[in-house]
Amino acid sequence: MKYLRPILLILLATFALAAQVKSGIPDPIDVLANPDSSQLFGTSLTTVFTKLDFPALDIGCGSEGDVCAVGINKKLYCYDLVQNKWDLIQGNEEISDIVAVDVDDEGKIYIIATCGIYYLDCTDKWVRLPGTGKDIGVGANFDVWKIGSDQRNSKTLNFGVWKLFCECDCNCICIRICIRFRKLSFNICDPVSKRRCHWFRAGVYGVAIDVFPNGDAAVVKDNGTVHIADGVTFEISAVPGRLPQKAVDITVGNNGVMYVTIANGEIYKYNFTTKTWTKVTQATIPAFRICASAYDIPWYTKLDSTDANKFILTAAIHDYI
Repeated sequence: MKYLRPILLILLATFALAAQVKSGIPDPIDVLANPDSSQLFGTSLTTVFTKLDFPALDIGCGSEGDVCAVGINKKLYCYDLVQNKWDLIQGNEEISDIVAVDVDDEGKIYIIATCGIYYLDCTDKWVRLPGTGKDIGVGANFDVWKIGSDQRNSKTLNFGVWKLFCECDCNCICIRICIRFRKLSFNICDPVSKRRCHWFRAGVYGVAIDVFPNGDAAVVKDNGTVHIADGVTFEISAVPGRLPQKAVDITVGNNGVMYVTIANGEIYKYNFTTKTWTKVTQATIPAFRICASAYDIPWYTKLDSTDANKFILTAAIHDYI
């Protein structure tokens, strides 16, 4: 982490204020640098966001700055900060119709597809995890939680909240060319046959999830309230403070900052000291799915009824510099 900011300062300063993606989703998606000021969006209260013309259904961020998104074609793309473009990430033949994505501290990508849950290991092979789900969150310390497929009842969107536990027989040291701009060594169990994993359900149901650096889960229930599931005891506690409307999605940055999007598209940030929510953006460009990358910098997808009008906005172009 201590080397990340100087590198980002040098790299991102070279392509000025922003990056705009061409319309459509070719493979890969090229990005045009140096947009004019008309491409800065949102009547921001505390943050300036830049528009990337990339129509996306979901977005996930790693605590070291990795950002991946699920396009409206339900394929996976990751943002290359060096080449300034979105790259298509190929999946196995069995992987289709991706619905959710998140990224861990080492740049490993976790996805939920129609056929199951997968992560991309250090050999660039997709490894299947047990079960299925609706949403997935990965913390800075590699804790993995999901919104499962066990619906509470037929009249609610609430699904079970589960934490992943794995045992490994291996201790391989791998070097992975991360989706950022550097190589990183880390331990991982690559043979799936030697990795025994199972999910443990917490006593809460939800519609969206992300993970704190300490392994606790931040959960949005279908009634729009926010709860925290303890990663050790699995005790559930409601987050104090009132939002003006129901929460829709939630994210937690690597420093523990928690953001939510609410029903009207505004983004709110939580203050654990005062137990209050503070508005970050107006609803000029309504937010839907959200994630926080390095230094708790938010990225979000636009809420829109038509795929043609969906795009991603980011504060990273400004706040890294």
